[in-house]
Amino acid sequence: MTIPTAASVLNDPRIYSAEITANNLVTTRCLRKWIAAGRFPAPDGNLHGRNFWFVSTYQRWQQEVLAGKFKQERRPKRSGSRAA
Repeated sequence: MTIPTAASVLNDPRIYSAEITANNLVTTRCLRKWIAAGRFPAPDGNLHGRNFWFVSTYQRWQQEVLAGKFKQERRPKRSGSRAA
């Protein structure tokens, strides 16, 4: 991991986890699981208890998703029928 310079940090805006979850239509729990599984980058920092990523980090992740880097997870179908 490289340490960002002062100029690059000032020019690269932050995006908070609330915006990321809204953009991807996921919950904060799902985002935490993605981070733990390596499907989403760890936060670039924490400001007043709120995790944030630089926009460049988020854009890099979006490019990796579009390139097919992460395999889609498929859950097995439930067996049996539910009682009505």
